[in-house]
Amino acid sequence: DLQVAGGYAYVANYSSDVVIVDVSSSTDMQIATSTATGGDFSLSTYLSGTNLFVGSRDGTVSIFDVTTPTDPLLLSTTSTGGSVGAGFAISGNISVDGTYAYVANHDANTVTVIDVSNPSAPVVGSIVPTGVNPFSLTISGGYMYVANYGDNSVSVFSLSDPAVPSRVATLTSGGGPHSAQVVDGYLYVTNSSDNTLSLFNVADIAGPSATANNLEVSN
Repeated sequence: DLQVAGGYAYVANYSSDVVIVDVSSSTDMQIATSTATGGDFSLSTYLSGTNLFVGSRDGTVSIFDVTTPTDPLLLSTTSTGGSVGAGFAISGNISVDGTYAYVANHDANTVTVIDVSNPSAPVVGSIVPTGVNPFSLTISGGYMYVANYGDNSVSVFSLSDPAVPSRVATLTSGGGPHSAQVVDGYLYVTNSSDNTLSLFNVADIAGPSATANNLEVSN
């Protein structure tokens, strides 16, 4: 997984480190530095301001200060509430909104809410149940959308209380929803098991429509 900002790409390596690449020149990319994370098997990244969040397979989230990208500073490493495997972190499973980080725990079928107002001392808050094997999540317009790979669904949570997400809807997607994004009142979901793209009208979140379209995108 990777994030790109300010002329640098932040790449999570499964070998439990993060590589920071200077991409200011597209014809002469250079590795600026690499640093070990606080967890085992780094898989996901999320950049929020000058803080880089890294999720690892052992169910931890590490936060780095990347004010100086060539000299990242590890601020903290926090368990999401699962043991090895039970907090399986994967690409796209972290999102940060305000002072809260939301982490989808694939094997635990939950999302963990972490207060990161002090990134050096994060506080784990509520842990809310999702569908089966949440693979990724995205936040838009005060709602969190969690793609559940194991039961072909998307869980929709209200963040009116950001510390305690409240489920307001469950949508049926194609097979094996993998990633989700909201654009202009529509939720787009890629489904890896049946090679489809699902589209939902979520402008009225109190009653999201059934799948507006389910298009095959690969043979």
